[in-house]
Amino acid sequence: MSQNNNEFERNLASSLQFLFSKADAVKPDGLQKGRTSAKLTDLTNIFPYRLVGSDFVNFARSSLTKTDNFGVLLIRPDDTVSEESSTDSEKQSSPLVDIALTINALCKISDALWGQLNDDLFTCFFANKGTFACLGQARTIQSDLAKIRTTTVCIGVAVYPTLTYTKEQILENAYKALNHALRIGPSSIVAFDAVSLNISGDQFYQNGDIPSAIEELQCALLMDASDINVHNSLGVCYGVMGEYEKALRYFETVIRLNDQDTMGWYNCGLIALITDGDKNKALDYFYKAEALAPNIFETTFQIGKLQAEQGNWEKGRVYLEKAQKINPDAGIIYPHLGKCYLAAGMTEEAIGAYKKAIKHNPNDAASLSALGSLYDMQSINPEIARVYCCQSVEIAPQNGLFRYRLGQLHFRTEEFDLALEQFRKAHSLGIDSIDYIQKCKVVKTGAIQKSNTD
Repeated sequence: MSQNNNEFERNLASSLQFLFSKADAVKPDGLQKGRTSAKLTDLTNIFPYRLVGSDFVNFARSSLTKTDNFGVLLIRPDDTVSEESSTDSEKQSSPLVDIALTINALCKISDALWGQLNDDLFTCFFANKGTFACLGQARTIQSDLAKIRTTTVCIGVAVYPTLTYTKEQILENAYKALNHALRIGPSSIVAFDAVSLNISGDQFYQNGDIPSAIEELQCALLMDASDINVHNSLGVCYGVMGEYEKALRYFETVIRLNDQDTMGWYNCGLIALITDGDKNKALDYFYKAEALAPNIFETTFQIGKLQAEQGNWEKGRVYLEKAQKINPDAGIIYPHLGKCYLAAGMTEEAIGAYKKAIKHNPNDAASLSALGSLYDMQSINPEIARVYCCQSVEIAPQNGLFRYRLGQLHFRTEEFDLALEQFRKAHSLGIDSIDYIQKCKVVKTGAIQKSNTD
């Protein structure tokens, strides 16, 4: 592997895009205005004095100032109910109206506050209720709504106090719990927990805000110190930041908590390569990961690449071909596979591998040079061979091997001045080119003598 932080760039926990903020700031992505078919005027007619958005949030905050504990529910309808799929009775009212009526009825008997944050996002504040009670209220809302229509809702729950979060942050935690619920699927109810924070941390990670991701994940560990996904995610974050010792501690913790976790072994292997360059140590980790999950592309590829780099061409080829079957669209395989084929004398297969490498990455100087050299030696399309070799030198002018191959091409086409120039540069870059330099000089001297004789 190339030893850089990009090895750690991956998805951590969530595939959803969701912005977390106070209700009077940015709305979560996916809850934009007009998502449902209901009209706001329908709600205004039934609840003319309801508070919406920041007005409700500010009212709820002031009402709960002296409350030592409370719970928040954040409620969002699932997919919009179309007119065609609605029952006759449902067509008489909008989904949002029925949801609001259901919430209002529950809040009346529970002495709770409810309001609307945007077009299809409702919230309830329950004073003096903890997580268990709030989950019960959430289930009641779902069951009462089910009695009057087929519309379903997802609900996120958060309570105060939790860890060191302030009262103002509890609504934000409810957003995170709702996002967690949306990830599970329709009709889900989730109480804010370590997984909610892991998903939130993933969003920060995807947005490039690694410090905020770490902050979220550290809070997740306070809620559940045994969550291996959180430990692994923290290791990835520190790996991206280049703090490899911290990253390794978290990956080793993953293995200690669950030695059957493939990702822990794999990531320890990456750290071994980055920090020590110890390929044998890395291979040990990768083989342990492969024994647990034999068909994971990353592990299979790393084993194949490292075996090839150590000159174990046959072992490398076997694993790289397996990686190719797992993910044939992964262009990173083919330069390494081309080398294995060349070492085995499988010229046609090598040419095919390098062609695929260039198709995936037209600026792959190593594959351009190798393919140009193969074309030259096999007398396949000399002009294309020249183009490939020249391109490789343009992309990587400090690579002596690429210049050496271009020199060989010029030598075979009797362009001795051009060949001598490339061989001299190749030699200065560490590639022994003395023999070819001498041959070029001899040929040039002979040509001069012949010219003088003529």
